[in-house]
Amino acid sequence: MTRKILIVDDSSPMRTILRRAVTMAYDSVEIHLAEHGEAALACLAKESIDIVLTDVNMPVMNGVELVRRMHGEPALRRIPIVMITSDGSEARRHEAQNLGVAGFLQKPVTPNALRDLLDEVLEEDSGPSSSLSTVPDETQRQAQADIMREIVGQVMESAFIFVEDGVVAMTPTPSVYASVTFSGAKTGELRLWLALDQAREAAQNLVDASDDETTAQMVGELANVICGRTLGRLFPNETIALATPDSVFLGSAALDGAVLMHGQVGYVAAALLVQG
Repeated sequence: MTRKILIVDDSSPMRTILRRAVTMAYDSVEIHLAEHGEAALACLAKESIDIVLTDVNMPVMNGVELVRRMHGEPALRRIPIVMITSDGSEARRHEAQNLGVAGFLQKPVTPNALRDLLDEVLEEDSGPSSSLSTVPDETQRQAQADIMREIVGQVMESAFIFVEDGVVAMTPTPSVYASVTFSGAKTGELRLWLALDQAREAAQNLVDASDDETTAQMVGELANVICGRTLGRLFPNETIALATPDSVFLGSAALDGAVLMHGQVGYVAAALLVQG
């Protein structure tokens, strides 16, 4: 049986990653793509979709509003919805549960995890902490750095880039820099730097392209996932919204206050700045 799956995400690289994960999970699948909730509704008006996979933070119409609109339409109410977001906080999970979505996954998504959840959702459809303080002391600052190292390692591994602590030669290497701002219960910014060769390798591994535009988009998406997962670990009961990442190419990087790691062909660095 061919399943019709609609993927809704404003990030082109993430749509590609999710599409690849779905096609790796299922032999027979028809995939439709939309870059925001409004485009998703237009697709749903024309296609008989079996399940919707949607991001949360998107322009034009976000994932929360999309869920509400679908649940308000008798013809769409039956379609199961899975939220896929970089924000894995308890507050976000509770919001998803209250909205009545069928499933919740945190980015990065593996084909096995996606298939397990979709199998469960489709089968059901066919039948009847305390947070760290804003201004941490040295112990908390070290704990925050350890969490970031763990998450950066996990996210980079999803791009088949394996990083570790160690001495990094900080020569004026060209790099790609991405920034993700966030607001809500906490405000601030996550900054991510990848040595240019490392960034191109990650883009090639994930979407089979390493031109400048794709590489910059991919670093922005990695920053978005790292930011959401880090905030979810540090502030699990808070609702925090992430803005669209900005990415630029740099001749060299000033890595003030960053967690610094090295990979096969260059460094990876990340810094989280929480203002309140």
